[in-house]
Amino acid sequence: MVELAQLFTDLDAIVVQQEPLVTDIERKGEEVHDNVVKANVEIGGAIDKARSRNRKKWWCLLIVCKCLKLLCCLTSPRPSEAMVLSVY
Repeated sequence: MVELAQLFTDLDAIVVQQEPLVTDIERKGEEVHDNVVKANVEIGGAIDKARSRNRKKWWCLLIVCKCLKLLCCLTSPRPSEAMVLSVY
């Protein structure tokens, strides 16, 4: 019985000695959890901005293509009416 009591006393001393380390580990774990939550929020915002950027890029490409098509139509030589009538 005395040995068992000594074993529990030694175990208590080890637990008391390790308590600050365990507390520090728990605190660091909570900090990591908070940082992961904040990172997920930041990543969500980055994804939204990337999608918006891609949408705007495609709209810009569409506008440039329409402008080029309009420019080609306006600058292409068209046969005059007289020339078309003389062929028939």
